[in-house]
Amino acid sequence: MGALRTTLLSWTTALLLAATLAPAHAESSITIPDDPCSSEQPSPALHRAISLSPHLTELIYAAGAGHYIVATVSSSDYPEPAKTIARIGDGITLHPERLLHYQPDSILAWLPGSTLNALQPTLTRLDIALLYSKPLRLRDIPQEIRRLGWLFNTRDIACPVAQQLDDRLDALAQRAPTDNTPVSIYLELGHDPIYTIGNDPLIHDVLATCHAQNSYAHSMVAAPQVLPEELLRRNPDVVILSQSSPLTQQERLHYGQQHQLPAALDNRVYGISPDLLYRPGPRLIDATEQLCGYVDRVRADRHAAAQHGKSPAKP
Repeated sequence: MGALRTTLLSWTTALLLAATLAPAHAESSITIPDDPCSSEQPSPALHRAISLSPHLTELIYAAGAGHYIVATVSSSDYPEPAKTIARIGDGITLHPERLLHYQPDSILAWLPGSTLNALQPTLTRLDIALLYSKPLRLRDIPQEIRRLGWLFNTRDIACPVAQQLDDRLDALAQRAPTDNTPVSIYLELGHDPIYTIGNDPLIHDVLATCHAQNSYAHSMVAAPQVLPEELLRRNPDVVILSQSSPLTQQERLHYGQQHQLPAALDNRVYGISPDLLYRPGPRLIDATEQLCGYVDRVRADRHAAAQHGKSPAKP
């Protein structure tokens, strides 16, 4: 759990820094067009990329350019072909000589770090593009795919994929809630100790898409620790666990029931893989659809209770 928390803390910190695929410096030789799918601006046609984040690996594959990744980090495990790519570490500790060994024409990273900052002059001299990707909204994900399609000259694949994701987001946005009472979500990241996601823009956008809200949205800590009595006081409608193991899910459900947590007593404890929910790649839209389904169940139960003259669980 310690490794997961470290990853999530780094992730939420990165999301507060900046958004979308962008050059490391304004003077970069690569300027990505605002509308990559219709732009006539010539593509740099990159073909030897190093991906320093699992979400970027997923985005590059979605853009039809996975075969151009020459090296990546140990946590890049999706899609299946990504497991065969050469590894260069964990993405946090980087060795410049290993990066340059693969003779990349581009390095795509999640957030700046001391190694990449120090390496920038060398990369500029060698004409190696350094770009960062930090989606802050769900809509940034298909747009990143479009930009990657332009960078790697795979727009014929990337643009239709991005449009399909946008269409799915449109469908989610058009789902009107049956009532205006908020549905509160508690996202459990770990249980020894118990901690959750605090004020995070991307998770906020995911929940807003589902007409829901984070029980700990007002916390200024990226991953605040949670006390059982505080969770009872907040009384979330739904509990989302950061894994989908049936055994662990049952254990956490039983724990919540022991503490008389209404969401657990009503069997509203669900598991979503952290690789889907906490990686800002295409699969986050899968997780959003899944989460919206759980929110819809709450609203359906409220509607059924109202139809039968029963008081809903929350005012």
